[in-house]
Amino acid sequence: MIHLLVLAAALLHLQDPAGDAVGDGTLVPPTAPLYANTADFDLQGVTVSDAKDLTVRVTMGALSNPGGLRNGFSAPVIEVYIDTGSGGASELLPGSGMTMPPKHGWNIALRVTGDEAYAVEAEPEGSPGTWPRLPVTVEVQGTALILRTALPRPDRAEVYAVVGVYDPFRQDAWRPLTATASPWSFSSPTQHVPVVDLLAATQGAQRRELDSGVLLPYRATTRGVGWLILIVLGLMTAAAGVVLRRRARASGRPPAAADDGAPAYERFLDDVEEARLWPDADPSVERAAAEHNRELATEADGESDVDADAPAVEASDAADADASASTREADSDGEGASGTASATPSEGTDAAVAETEAADPSVTAIADDPPPRTDEDAGDATTEEPPPRS
Repeated sequence: MIHLLVLAAALLHLQDPAGDAVGDGTLVPPTAPLYANTADFDLQGVTVSDAKDLTVRVTMGALSNPGGLRNGFSAPVIEVYIDTGSGGASELLPGSGMTMPPKHGWNIALRVTGDEAYAVEAEPEGSPGTWPRLPVTVEVQGTALILRTALPRPDRAEVYAVVGVYDPFRQDAWRPLTATASPWSFSSPTQHVPVVDLLAATQGAQRRELDSGVLLPYRATTRGVGWLILIVLGLMTAAAGVVLRRRARASGRPPAAADDGAPAYERFLDDVEEARLWPDADPSVERAAAEHNRELATEADGESDVDADAPAVEASDAADADASASTREADSDGEGASGTASATPSEGTDAAVAETEAADPSVTAIADDPPPRTDEDAGDATTEEPPPRS
């Protein structure tokens, strides 16, 4: 994805086959351990950024730095040539032995090694080796070098690039080939220019260029690749959205949102509402929603019944309290009345006798006669008959 974003911001991007750091196919790498990894010479792509200032990204197979050089790599010398479409030089910077194709010329050249990096603008007079050198900053990003200049970015660009072995003791920075195997140089019985790899669409094109000593335009240019990449990314995003939407419909609900800490029943209600808004939702979700609604309705009815019965219950409780109080008062009055009657039994009896005697005189005799005593009442005493009344 990061690679696609880089390409989306590119004016031009050119790729080179991986693993073709073999020159014309006959090169033998140096035998010294320092050069054991030939991926350090394997050019794999060049990208011209769409930034305001000219910025070039050079991708290699590897970027090791056993020599600890300041630019972050040790083994190769890399040159990039940009043809902006008008004028330019046909001869390259000294060292590679290559030339531009007929009717083509480079306007800007970049050279970078582990020790230095600079740019050169082609001038009408003089030779490339004598033209002023302009500063270039180097940043290593994985196996890529980001070369930044203060030159304005060209509106169009045709790009060429060559890679060889860096020789810090030579003024042109290029180490020549040898005819036989060497610890420090590539060797070949047929190839003469010291180029190990160059920017070409195929290995066959690279071989033809090295045999002739003349660079060829890279025909598979990708002008406007940034817009193409953006379009592809947009289509991929739209396709991903469609897939997620179909999966959401198949599951009966949209993709779940992150838990925001809401109570469980609120999240459930949200789920129910989402399921209601989706006509083709999973029936199990709809049944769960209906069951939850019934539970809510039952709880609401129970709360309403309790609220409606509350006044009647309070009135009944008050009546029971009044009745209990009245009962307690009645019991208290009864106890008081009973106590009073027990204290003066003769008063009630005399009044009753008087009223009876007034109504029927014969009752007086009976009332005056006390009841006979029994043996139990008398104990050992003899029952005595009352004296006759006169």
